[in-house]
Amino acid sequence: MRNHAENRRCAGCTVVEMKCASIMETGRFCDIAVHQFLYTADCLDGGNWDKRILGKMPADMIERLLGVALETAVRAVAGSFIRAHVLP
Repeated sequence: MRNHAENRRCAGCTVVEMKCASIMETGRFCDIAVHQFLYTADCLDGGNWDKRILGKMPADMIERLLGVALETAVRAVAGSFIRAHVLP
């Protein structure tokens, strides 16, 4: 596992995402549309967990980002519905 991470760093990768990929694959496997919205990152690379902005964001910013995420989801679902049921 350590060599794999080092190979990714050498390839120029600075971020590794694991949860979204598995959720997207599950959606693909089950033929279900999945939409994700990411707004934060943490780092597990060092000896200590670097929370970065996780847990440090003001409540009003979290509410604004949630609003953007929900609006994006509504529009994506509406667009998927239109494409699936109206467009040829």
